This record gives sequence, structure tokens and C-alpha cells, in this order.
Amino acid sequence: MYRIGLCEDCREDRQRVRLYLETLFQEIHKPYTYTEYTSYRNFLDEAKPFMFDILLFDVDLGGKSGIEAAVRLRKADKRVIIIFTTNYPGNVFDSFAAEPLQYLLKPLSRELFMEVMKNALSKIEDSRQKVITFSFDKVIYNVPVDSIIYFENEKRLIYIVTEQTTYKFYGKISLLEQHPLLNGFIHCHRSYLVNPAFIQRIEHDTIILTAGEKIPISRSSSKKVREQYINYI
Repeated sequence: MYRIGLCEDCREDRQRVRLYLETLFQEIHKPYTYTEYTSYRNFLDEAKPFMFDILLFDVDLGGKSGIEAAVRLRKADKRVIIIFTTNYPGNVFDSFAAEPLQYLLKPLSRELFMEVMKNALSKIEDSRQKVITFSFDKVIYNVPVDSIIYFENEKRLIYIVTEQTTYKFYGKISLLEQHPLLNGFIHCHRSYLVNPAFIQRIEHDTIILTAGEKIPISRSSSKKVREQYINYI
């Protein structure tokens, strides 16, 4: 499943992108979801990091800069693929901070759009080998493993704490621990699974994270936690 988003205030351009995407995914026989935002504020209010695989931004987004919205998202989500569309090529240098894959001129060429999207999908496939996929409130997220600081279990919810934000879904730490991509994470307490890359030091019965946050170590896990961390470093 690929998750595509478009920030575009022009109805005609939204229709064109919608049609091109339908054609593309029928051709490659892959499922996808598609979400449209018609304004800068609409996007910022609803979109979250790791919510999309590909986002297309109109540079002039309803009086506000689509580049500005893209740059704000890029600071929190280093993985999402960003593509800009515009009537005027003059703003291309302003877009570099968002690290876009491509800059497409309107009206969008069907052939070029297909080529760029196929390139983007190929990059997504390469990166998906190291992401945790989960859903909450009917939204599917793909969070890169190396961005996760720790998981915390509270009642039936698992909280995923990253450097940018916190996500949640229903699950169990004991099942997460068995995930092959989390093999190196440290299960220091029945409620916590910690990424050793974010551990600054271990003091007695506490893990001190690089940001200063403290995670408890259960008495029964103390020896194993220290052995795992020593092996890691």
C-alpha cells in the first residue's frame, strides 16, 4: 500500500493528478490511498509525520507557500518523498530545504509525471525494509526504525516515541520484542523497549537517554540490560 498526498488549491490540477494516479496504479497493479488538501492551513492541521510516502505540493498554495509547508514537514519526516508542482520555475532554489525529489512544471505532463512517480515508488520499496507499520484511527503509518527512541506500553496502548513526535496504537510489548527489525532493542522493563542508539548511559536501575529522559530498569532485567548495552557499544 502506497500513501499519496496532494496539496493543491486548483481544482483542475487536482483532477489531473487524480486521473494520472488512477492510471499509474492500474498499470502497476498496486494498492494506494490518496488524500487531497486544498490549503496550507488544511494540510498543517491534518497531516502528520510518517503519514505519507509521497507528497506533492503546489508551490503557490492558496496565498501561502507550499514550499514552507513542505519544509516544516521535512524537519519532522526525513523519509517522505516530496515533489513540487508550479506554474513558475523561478522558486526552484527556495525549495532545496525541503529536499524534493523533483520539480514539475504545470500543466503536468502525463509521461513525466508517470516517470517521476515510478522513480519515487522504487525509492519507497528500497526504504521499506526498515520501517515499522501500524495503524491508529484508520490512519496507516510507516515509521523508520532508526527514528524510534523507545516504545512504552500503557494499558492496551503502545506509544512510539521518536525525536519528532509520539504515535500510538493497540498492541503488546511482548509481541513487539519478537519483531525482526527490533532485534537490537532492549526490553528493560515490562512497559519499555528502548533503542540502544539513544542511550547515553545506564545508572543503577535507570537508563538515561541522550535527551535526558529516564527509563526504569526492572530488577529482573538488570543484568541482561547491561549485557545487551555492552554488546551494542
